[in-house]
Amino acid sequence: GYEGNHGGQGYGERNTEGENVLRMAQAHNLAVVDTYFKKQEHYLVTYRSGNTQRQIDYILVKRQLLKRVKNCKVILGECLTGQHRLLVMDYKTERAKKNKAKLEMERKIKWWCLKEKFTEQVADNWRRENWEGTASEMWNKMARGTLTVAEGTLGISKGGRLQEKETWWWNEDVQEVTKDKKIKFKRWQKARQKEDFDEYIIVKRQTKRVVAKAKAMAYAELYQKLDSREGEKMVYRIA
Repeated sequence: GYEGNHGGQGYGERNTEGENVLRMAQAHNLAVVDTYFKKQEHYLVTYRSGNTQRQIDYILVKRQLLKRVKNCKVILGECLTGQHRLLVMDYKTERAKKNKAKLEMERKIKWWCLKEKFTEQVADNWRRENWEGTASEMWNKMARGTLTVAEGTLGISKGGRLQEKETWWWNEDVQEVTKDKKIKFKRWQKARQKEDFDEYIIVKRQTKRVVAKAKAMAYAELYQKLDSREGEKMVYRIA
C-alpha cells in the first residue's frame, strides 16, 4: 500500500517503526529515497554494532522531486556517532532563471573605477610630499604614501594565521602507506572479516612508524640547515 512512497529496495524486514515512517511519508506525499536505488548490502546498512546491522536512517523528499535524485548510498568508513554511518544523496538542482530586465536595472558599485581613482589619489599624495632628502628617504616617503592611500581606499583585512595541517615533512613513503591504510580500512568496513581487520591494524601501526620516521628525518635536516639561507626559508615555510 506504499507503492508511491517505497521504491521496493532496502535491507532487513519491515517493523513497526518502519511502518510509522511509511505512514508519515504517505500522509505528506513523500518518497523514501533510500528505497529507490538497488545497492549492495554494505551501501544500505546505516547502523552497525557488533553482529547487529540495520537500515534505520532515511532521506525523504517530495514525490514530485524524486526525479531529481540521482543516487543515494551510505559512505563506507564515515561514522557520524559511534555506530551510525553517513547517508548521502546526489540531488540535481535546477538552475535559477535570470531576470534580464531586473539585472539591467540593478545598481552596481563601479569597481572598474578603482584603479583610476587609486592612481589619482596616489599621484595627489605624491604632489603634496616634500621630496627633499636622499634617494632612500624619498623611496620611503613614496612607499608610505602609497600604503596610506591603499589602506584608505581598500581597507585592511583582519589577517590571522591559517589553521592548516602540518604536512611540510610529507614524503612519498608517507603518501604510499597512508593510501594503503585507507584501502585496508575500507576493505574491512565492507566485509567485516577478522583477517581484514588484522591487516588494517598492521598497516595502521606501520603508518605511524613511517610518519614518525619522516618527521624525524625532516627535523634533522632542518636543524642541520638552520644556519644557512635555505634553513631560514624552511623555518618560514612551517611557521
